[in-house]
Amino acid sequence: MKIISLSAALLLTSFLPIYGQGILVPEWAKYEESTQTGSLYSVEGWGVDVDDAGSVYWAISANHLNQGLDILARKYDLAGNEIWPIPFTYGGPGTQHAYICKVRGSSLYIGGKKCTGFQETCDMLLLDVNNTTGTLNWDRTNGFSGNSYDEVDGLEFLDDGIYCGGWAQELETPLFRTEIGLWKLDYSGT
Repeated sequence: MKIISLSAALLLTSFLPIYGQGILVPEWAKYEESTQTGSLYSVEGWGVDVDDAGSVYWAISANHLNQGLDILARKYDLAGNEIWPIPFTYGGPGTQHAYICKVRGSSLYIGGKKCTGFQETCDMLLLDVNNTTGTLNWDRTNGFSGNSYDEVDGLEFLDDGIYCGGWAQELETPLFRTEIGLWKLDYSGT
């Protein structure tokens, strides 16, 4: 059996140069660790965007304030060097979670959710961060009903405003009716 398994492995690996691209060797890589352990304190990073100058923006969720998940954003140059001296941090009691980020003009927009109290009761969250300084310009939330789970998963920009789309789940219905929500703001956040 071991000879057959070894032969099969040699046969399969002989096709890699023909059908595979080889081993991925990134020019640079970044990772983030949580300061806490446990399932409520995991680190997740879904939002990535690049501006016209080639700066890379990464929005993540991690427990850095020891109060639950918070939003962190980092800015890197093309060589992988961090540009902002201190990462942008948005947090507090409860959970703040980033799902998407996009750059437009002088702003980095981060969409996600803001939960106060229980993880299941959350509002859509949109942050406008100055992409030069890494400071908050404004933050806005939208809850489609009093007891719901809402989050921003998509962002689009037009001349007349910012369009946020995502999950809008009504928790008071027997089957937890899942719906979607669309939210429009202007560039001043109203």
